[in-house]
Parts: sequence; C-alpha cells; structure tokens
Amino acid sequence: MKRTLYLIDSINGKIINSSLHVDALMPYISELGNIETIKLNIDLNNLNVAIQELNNKADIIFIVHDFTLWNNGSIDVDYGIFTKFLCSLWNNKNIFVFPTELASSGLIKSQFKENASLMTKIIVASESFRKILIKIDSGLGVPTNKIKLINIPTEIFPLVDNTKLKQEAKVKNKLILVPGMLHPLKDYIQLFKDMMPIIRKYTYLTICLSLIKHPTIVETEAWKQFDKLQDYIEKNKLQEYFRVSFDSSNSKEYKYLLRLSDLVVFPHDTSLDMYNGSIIDALGMGKAIIASESLFTEDLVKKTGILLYKYQNELSFYDACSVILENKNFRTILEQQNIEYSPNLSYTNVAQQYINQIKRF
Repeated sequence: MKRTLYLIDSINGKIINSSLHVDALMPYISELGNIETIKLNIDLNNLNVAIQELNNKADIIFIVHDFTLWNNGSIDVDYGIFTKFLCSLWNNKNIFVFPTELASSGLIKSQFKENASLMTKIIVASESFRKILIKIDSGLGVPTNKIKLINIPTEIFPLVDNTKLKQEAKVKNKLILVPGMLHPLKDYIQLFKDMMPIIRKYTYLTICLSLIKHPTIVETEAWKQFDKLQDYIEKNKLQEYFRVSFDSSNSKEYKYLLRLSDLVVFPHDTSLDMYNGSIIDALGMGKAIIASESLFTEDLVKKTGILLYKYQNELSFYDACSVILENKNFRTILEQQNIEYSPNLSYTNVAQQYINQIKRF
C-alpha cells in the first residue's frame, strides 16, 4: 500500500528558506520509495484545519523546522503553538523534524527537549549538532535513538572550465562569489571594507555578492537593503571590483554564478547554523571554498577540501584567500577533494537514506 508523506514547508504562506533543498528532495523520495508526497502550508491562525487534514490523510509528517517562523518572527514569544501542533498528531503519526537553527533561548531549548518525545526522528546534517542535541549540559539531552544524521542534498555537476561562460558574461577577472541573505542586521558594507586588502593586492579580481531575501523580512525591506549596497558601491567608485546580484524568489541566479566563479567565499558567522545549503551547493559543483569556522564547516572540512578561517579575523581571511589565489595547484587539490565527496550529496543518495528511515516505521 502506498504511503503518504506530508512536507510542512511554509508557515502562514511564507516558504521556509531552509526547506528549499528538502523540498527538491520530495520527488526522489516519491519515485524511489513509492511514497506519495504532498506539500502543506500551516496557517497558524487556523491550525485545526491543517491538523484535521494531516490526521485524516498523512502517514508520515516531515517538518522543516525554523524556530523563528513558528514563533511569528520572535523567539521570545510563546513556543506552545508548535507543541500543540505536535501533540495533536503524535498519537498515530510518524513525525520527522529537520531543525534548521540552533536556538540559544533557554526557554526554547527546554521546550524542544520536551517536544523531542513527540517526534519520531530528528534529522540533522552535522555530527557536531547531533552531539549537542544529546548532551545533557547543553540544555537538551535528546535521546540518541531519536537523532539521525543525513546529508543535505544538492545537484551534482562535473567541474568544468568556466572560461567560455565568463567570456559570455563579459567577466574578465577572476570571480570570487560571496553568497548571503539580505537583512538589516547583516553588514555587507563592512564586508566590502574587509575585502579591500584582497582587492588592492589582486587587482584582477571581481567580488560578486549573490543575495537572496532573508525569510524573516518582507521583500520591500530586502530591496531597500539592496539599494543601499548599490549606493555605497557607486559612491565609493567600487563598480570595478564589486557586483551585487539579488534574486528575491529562488536560487537560480546563485547556481549560475556558481558556475562562473573561480572561488566561493562564506565570510559570515555560521556558528548557530544547523547547516548551510549554499556551501552544499558549492560542494556539488566541486568549487574551491573558503568558509568561517563553525560546527558545521568543521565537520565538513574533515571530509572535503573546504579551507577554514577565523570569523572576524581579517588576517586569517586574507591568508586563506591569498593561498588559493596564488597557488593554482593547491586550488585544484581542494576542488578535486570536493568533487570526490560530492556524490554523497546527490538527491538519489540522500533520498534513499530518508526512505530507509521511513520504512522502519
């Protein structure tokens, strides 16, 4: 008998940004596992409608879980709405949850620990975060058998010479790609300043920011942030060095820029991230990657060619960029390591891991 999996990937009509990789995984789970997959939006103001549909039709419920969205954008408000949702389903449903952030709030930690008893499996993308969830002194202490480590999936592309693509795009310089999200708290102007020593030394570089909208802000606010960056570039005559791309709806522009790029840099604080989908996408293309130290990247660096630096340490960042830009052979080694690891991230491989878990229940 064909089973039905419901994916909760939007709250009050807002697509959870972190769900994009999981969303794309559903057709593979459906085909390989003979499982019907359905996406469902949760209206927090009319929760009983969703609960009724899930109780009547779902065999498995998969929740891509962003603490801030379940709490209407603030982690300080009552977390009980998610608890109510779980309690209404847990009696006769298998609930898989993929938490996307490590909440620092003590209240949310304690409630997450309580809710873990209502979840069939908690999927994590990092061994370090698995250890945090099971540690008693972290405020969580989730039972080990509740947690399963499964990679984030991405498309796998063979690494190809990007010379022709760059010629078509009229990019003459080496291209450093910097992915990110537009949000008032993210200081990209400071990033411009931090990268100027690299620009001064390597005059043949173009730095491209590939930005998408942060899920907690409205699109008009994102465009304001984008315009502010463009104004700063023009005012300081940095057009020769910096380009900013903003794709408000999806990651197609980012994938294109990935193919163009010579190096991908993640100069952000990722210490609270349960995973970073943009890093996974870059790995899938076998790109040379520089990222700040975090639990997620420190796990990956043991298996890939990612080069790490200390966040907010200008010298560490400068040295990491320099060693790749000055040593083509070293960059090739990093790329090869990422190419060799990338099959682990394929949709087929990751889907099969989910199917193996689902079939156990």
